[in-house]
Amino acid sequence: MADGNFMIPQVGIIQSLNISVACAVTLYEAFRQKNLSGHYDQRRLDDGRYNELLHEWSFKKDSD
Repeated sequence: MADGNFMIPQVGIIQSLNISVACAVTLYEAFRQKNLSGHYDQRRLDDGRYNELLHEWSFKKDSD
């Protein structure tokens, strides 16, 4: 029922990764590629929206 799949190349005697390690490797690789392409070099939100979200996320009540 998955939309797609991909392979994580591995070298050595280990033939599989547990889900948490596979997730970490995948997220790091996505970050690495986006970082190399300059995706994180500048903020894409205008100052108003940025400050609005910063305030919302910083002062969220525990009861929410």
